[in-house]
Amino acid sequence: MKKKYWLRLLPLCKDHLLEALLAIFCLVISAASSLAMVPLARFISEAFGSLTLEKLNLAVSLAILAYFLKYLFAYSQNLLIANISLQVVAKLRSRLFGQILSLSLDFHRNQRAGEVASRLVSDVSLVRDALAFGFELFPNGAILIGAIAYLFVINWRLALFSLIGIPLVGFAINQFGSRIRGASHQIQGKIADILAYIQEIISGVLVVKGFGQEKAEQARFDLINDRHFLATFRGAQIQALQNPAIATIQIVAFAGVIWFAGWEILHARLSTPDLFAFGAAMGVAIDPTLAISNAWGKFQLASAALVRVYEFLDAVPSVQEKKDALSPESSQGSLVFDKVSFSYPEGERKVLENLDFSLPPGKMLALVGPSGGGKTTFANLLLRFYDPSEGRILLDGFDLKDLSLDWLRCQIGYVPQDNLLFRTSVFENIRYGKPEATLEEVIAAAKAANADEFIENLPQKYDSLLEERATNLSGGQKQRLAIARALLRNPKILILDEATSALDNESETWVQESLERLMRGRTVIVIAHRLSTIRNADRIGIIQDGRLSELSSYEELLALYPKMEKNLESGLIR
Repeated sequence: MKKKYWLRLLPLCKDHLLEALLAIFCLVISAASSLAMVPLARFISEAFGSLTLEKLNLAVSLAILAYFLKYLFAYSQNLLIANISLQVVAKLRSRLFGQILSLSLDFHRNQRAGEVASRLVSDVSLVRDALAFGFELFPNGAILIGAIAYLFVINWRLALFSLIGIPLVGFAINQFGSRIRGASHQIQGKIADILAYIQEIISGVLVVKGFGQEKAEQARFDLINDRHFLATFRGAQIQALQNPAIATIQIVAFAGVIWFAGWEILHARLSTPDLFAFGAAMGVAIDPTLAISNAWGKFQLASAALVRVYEFLDAVPSVQEKKDALSPESSQGSLVFDKVSFSYPEGERKVLENLDFSLPPGKMLALVGPSGGGKTTFANLLLRFYDPSEGRILLDGFDLKDLSLDWLRCQIGYVPQDNLLFRTSVFENIRYGKPEATLEEVIAAAKAANADEFIENLPQKYDSLLEERATNLSGGQKQRLAIARALLRNPKILILDEATSALDNESETWVQESLERLMRGRTVIVIAHRLSTIRNADRIGIIQDGRLSELSSYEELLALYPKMEKNLESGLIR
């Protein structure tokens, strides 16, 4: 099962074939240099039997050359491998990020931000470690095989005896590997818990401080952190035990080999130079064995992480674009909801039920109703963040499912209550939906949104950097930037989701004036409760329990519900 995930990484490696070949060449030279220590040990033993200055100089020079070549090519090999593994992992992380962005809104509703961040950062980094160690399996495997071959050449009886420990070493590596894999899965889950908690608390630090809950949150964090520590320490215990356990098996086996070697010498079946060469071959085999064991442990850690990565990469968006999706040349902004019902994938209750109405181009529809009645879900369906469970939505006669998602969302300007502004310049925030916009176009949109005046008073004007969550701007200023961003796209349809509900009267006046400019000549859907926002709507709908109970003009609704105006002002209908 794990093997197929590793094989799926091969396409990411295809652009690095030359580097891989160079790395393999370096691996071969480095491995050959290590194996050269075995005949060199025999030569040194023989040289010391009849030592001359020439033989001494030659022996020392050969040893220096062998070690120099080994570490020179090991350095080159490590550099090449690091480059390959880093680039492959960068591609994997980029593909994972793109996949996360492409997944539908229901996926993001069910995932903690920390869990997503953990898979993007921590899990992918473990894969990188395994790739780097994986390359080391080849030279170390070659060195180990070569050393074992030398053992048989020198003395096959002694070689067979020395191999008794190999099955025990293999068994130990496999047992440790399975335990490391299980520990890794738990560790990555605990890391996700920490990241999710940090993201939640940092984003809500004003609430934490406002209610004086710093100590309580510290206690909660310490509890989560302790769980991570315990999981990580259990994994560290397994890894810490792995090499000593394997080394102990090797030492016991080596002691047995020394005894058996003495037995062979006593029976004149092994010479002293052969013993030196045999000991050198055994010594050469120890480091690769430990390295393979370590690499296998890293591989098990990364296998658990790679499964988590591919859980996201294999996720299928619930909202998908057709291969032959349409991108009409223009849009009029005519909307039809044809018996539309909707319930969330994880729920049975219908959030919206049997919505059946049309909205001509250039008209304004205001939606009011109690919280949780389905107003925002209405906007999400129009943006095709979700598809209706029943019925269909038409734009200019086209079913939304038949339209290109990019084209559809280019026709819609969306101004929610809590606009997200990014930690970049004012200029980049305004042109976010139209990256090719010029400075002149951005300034024109800002002026239309009543934002130019306060922008010009900022230290760097349009180049001024916003702080995280734009905390250096007021609520009204943030909303006007969001309106400028929507204006710049020049959409045919505009969705205003409680766009003025959190503003004071002065800010609302500025924003309301901006909205009136924004709404001219467009099909507008307003989700609101303030009279100033909905009074001029062509039609007003009341959504309660997912049903559109009324669809009339403001005057008609006022005649039907004399207390509606008072209820709207007091917030009873929202």
